[in-house]
Amino acid sequence: MKKWITGFLLLIVFQSQAQDSSKTAPLTYKTYTSLPVYTLYSIDSTRFNSTSVMVKKHPTIVIYFSPTCGHCQHQAEEITSHIKQLEDVQILMVTSHPLYEIRQFIDTYAINHFANITVARDPDFNMGRFYELKSMPGIFIYNKKGKLKKAFDTNVKIEDLVAALEE
Repeated sequence: MKKWITGFLLLIVFQSQAQDSSKTAPLTYKTYTSLPVYTLYSIDSTRFNSTSVMVKKHPTIVIYFSPTCGHCQHQAEEITSHIKQLEDVQILMVTSHPLYEIRQFIDTYAINHFANITVARDPDFNMGRFYELKSMPGIFIYNKKGKLKKAFDTNVKIEDLVAALEE
């Protein structure tokens, strides 16, 4: 009888825990509008915080990309060829791809020549899940205070990026 009561109580505890965890909605950019805090890795494998790229009084663009994606490559060309229009914007480019692909992408688009662009690796795709990515590039624009202003799930012309930054 004692074993039966103990088993019954354990069953109730496990069921209540399962119900509580199912009530918790996943944290996504739709429910949390501030720039998320994630541990990322630089190309030299140094750990840093995703919000450390933010500069006060400047907006931030987060671009989740794949180095092998044609749309992402086109977006990189668009940004680097119009970097003057984005000189007061911090750009965080994040991917979960291997380092050799990231390095090739950086070299191809000369990204390391731009002080306002940071490329980071998200090896476990944590930020990708946060942004609920279904296609790439995913582009998320944050204002000077770190609040999400606009989200795009495909390439964006430089004029549209600038207009979203000015909204």
